[in-house]
Amino acid sequence: MKKGCLIVVILCVLLAIAAGAAATVAAKKAGLFAAPEISHTTLVTPKNRLSVILNPGAMVNALLPMFPESIPAGPVTVDPKKWVAEFLPYEAALLATPNLATGKIEATVFVNEKRGGPMLVEMAKQQPLPEVPGVTFAPEGLELPERGNLQLRCTLPVPESVEAVIAENWKQATATEPLLPEGTHHLEIILDNRNGDLLSFASALVNANGGDWDDIFAKSSPQFMPFLPGTHDVRIGLSLVDLNTAKGQLRIDATAESGGGLAFVLGMGWAFAVGEAKTRYGLEITGEPKWVEEKEAIIADFQIKGLEPHLRKLAAKP
Repeated sequence: MKKGCLIVVILCVLLAIAAGAAATVAAKKAGLFAAPEISHTTLVTPKNRLSVILNPGAMVNALLPMFPESIPAGPVTVDPKKWVAEFLPYEAALLATPNLATGKIEATVFVNEKRGGPMLVEMAKQQPLPEVPGVTFAPEGLELPERGNLQLRCTLPVPESVEAVIAENWKQATATEPLLPEGTHHLEIILDNRNGDLLSFASALVNANGGDWDDIFAKSSPQFMPFLPGTHDVRIGLSLVDLNTAKGQLRIDATAESGGGLAFVLGMGWAFAVGEAKTRYGLEITGEPKWVEEKEAIIADFQIKGLEPHLRKLAAKP
């Protein structure tokens, strides 16, 4: 090979290596390489009282009918069904702890991003976070302490009157083991009421949505306060069977003294909610809550049909 040709070959190889290195650096900077799996439990403390955990990867097969067969991308077409699982987060969670000393619920939104975390942080810096009634986001905004660990912290005020009600009806445990998910559903909600914090969350949400918690509590407390101190925790698990159907379970662990009465009150509210779901949203809900004495829990195994139009509408929103 002539010397001039050899130099050209060497230059081409060096340029290819440089281009590959630059592409690798750019891909790493954007977060296009897979991040490690990190569980939300690494952020859970004994003071945590509410956990909402979503497992997007487990839902992919049920959601695939919503995606088109192909999307034009310049001269080629891309099958989104082959790529969607590669960009979905491993896990997402909302973790919340009431702090009655400050009068606020302190919450963290956690996303175990698989790809694109650094890019999402940069995008978040370019536009303000959406306004959510009652919610104050931390000034740091969306943070990524490490790949796979997206966090957004916020607070929500709790009405002043709640602290006295909790102190009167619950003996506060200084340290308790946090309740953890079973990991058997696509969506799990766990509310720990051992310290009466169901009132903290309910009151904060009512006021954030423009309601008057003190007025509602004064009128409604005779119906549920006899049973609430004996209610230990509430768990809801929900999984998509297909695009139109979901199956789930509601479980409320309670004392034997509270369980029967609570089941009766809950049953009336359940019947009303099932009717409203049918009338307003066209949803068919089967199953009902029952007190299961040997498990000391109210359990409702239920099924929801009619989800498809709502999921498609949600996916179509910009």
